[in-house]
Amino acid sequence: MAMTHKLIIDDNKLAELTGVQGILSFDKKQVVYQLNEQKLTLSGDEMSVESFDKESGVSKLTGNIRSAMYSRGGLKKSFFKKLFK
Repeated sequence: MAMTHKLIIDDNKLAELTGVQGILSFDKKQVVYQLNEQKLTLSGDEMSVESFDKESGVSKLTGNIRSAMYSRGGLKKSFFKKLFK
């Protein structure tokens, strides 16, 4: 079963996420999270990842959050994982 996620944005200043597998990139303008089979890009100004716990999949960020965009493109399976599935 696919891992689910939750996104809570509080007053466009704080975002709390669950179900995060990793952070693909981040800077002051955007943070790109890897979820199960998709990516989540949060864009804005003065973005800062305050915390990320890979074991629990929880992350918090602050900034002036202007948009949230989902896109397809999960983690690529290796050749051997596909072969022995």
